[in-house]
Amino acid sequence: MKKALLTILILFTLTIVKAQKNDTTKEGPIFTSVEQMPQFPGGSAAFINFLSNNLQYPVKAVIEKVQGKVFISFFVEKDGSLSEIKILRSVSAEIDSEAVRVIKKSPKWKPAIQNGMAVKTSFTLPISFKLPSFVQTDSLKIFTAVEHMPSFPGGSEKFIQCLQDSLRYPAEPRRNKIQGKVMIDFIVERDGSLSNFRIISSPSIDFSNEAIRLLKDSPKWTPGIQNGNSARIMYTAFVYFKFKTEDQQ
Repeated sequence: MKKALLTILILFTLTIVKAQKNDTTKEGPIFTSVEQMPQFPGGSAAFINFLSNNLQYPVKAVIEKVQGKVFISFFVEKDGSLSEIKILRSVSAEIDSEAVRVIKKSPKWKPAIQNGMAVKTSFTLPISFKLPSFVQTDSLKIFTAVEHMPSFPGGSEKFIQCLQDSLRYPAEPRRNKIQGKVMIDFIVERDGSLSNFRIISSPSIDFSNEAIRLLKDSPKWTPGIQNGNSARIMYTAFVYFKFKTEDQQ
C-alpha cells in the first residue's frame, strides 16, 4: 500500500519559564531571570511565524494521531546563538526530534541583558503539536494511505509539466532573486476536485499565493480508492520556483 506524504501545520503556544536560581559554569554565570530576557529577532510573533514556516508534523505521528506539548530547553549565549538544546518533557521520538531540529535551525536571538551587558541565559519553552480537527474526526473519513492513491490525469510527469507551463514567477521574488520550494497539502475529494489548501513551508508569501492559485486551477484528479470506493485523500505536493539560466544573467 502506498502512503501519502503528510505534513500538517502546527498550532503553537509559547511560554517563557523563569526560575529563581542562577547557575555558574567555568564560562561564567548562567542566568534564568534577568532584566531583559532573550528574544527571537522580531519578537514572539516573528518566532511563531518562523515555527509555522519550518516545523513539519511527522508523518508517523499524524498517522498514529499522536499530539501533545514538548518542553524544550536551551541556552541563549552572549552572542545570541542557541546551545545545549534538550527535551525536558517528551511526546514521542518523532515529535521530539522535529522540535529539536527546528530550534537548531533558528537564527541568532537577541541575548539577555543583565546590568547593561549581554549574558548567557537558560531558556525553556513548550511547543504544542496539535492535529487539526478534520484529521482527528473519523466521521469525515479523510485518508492518508489508501489502496490506490489519487493521481493527476496523465500521471506525475504531466502534473510537473502542468505546473511548469502555468507557473507565473511573482514579480517581487524575481526582483530580489528569491527562489525556493513551497510545500503545500490539500485534499483530493471523491470527485477528483482539490480543496483545503494549506501552506506547510514557503520562502515567500508571493510563492504561497501562486502555489495555491496553480492548484486551484488544476483539472480534476483521478480520486483515491479504498475498499472499491472513491475516498477523500490528504495529499502533499511541492512547487519549485527556480530561475532559468537566462534569468540569472
